[in-house]
Order: sequence, then C-alpha cells, then structure tokens
Amino acid sequence: MRAAQAGAYIHHIGSTAASGLAARDIIDIQLTVDGLGKGDSAAFEQEVLDAVRR
Repeated sequence: MRAAQAGAYIHHIGSTAASGLAARDIIDIQLTVDGLGKGDSAAFEQEVLDAVRR
C-alpha cells in the first residue's frame, strides 16, 4: 500500500500481491479514499493510471 496523494491510497491485492502464489496476468488493485471528494480529482485519476502501467 502507498499513498497516491493525501487521503487517497492504492492497495495491491489478489494473487499477484502474495509471494509464492500462482498469479494471473492481471493485477488487482483497491482504491481507498478518506472522503468522497478525494477520488474524483484529475491528479488521483492520473496516479491510478500510472500505477497500473508500472
């Protein structure tokens, strides 16, 4: 887990997040925000897209 920006977090979940488990070629992420106004900002959306591309 890491902070994407203040109050917004990207969690890497699922089989690709656990060492030793067979993993699919798709990663699972969970987005968490402290409040409803945080997740709709352009900066947060760009951070999510950048994280998926890594």
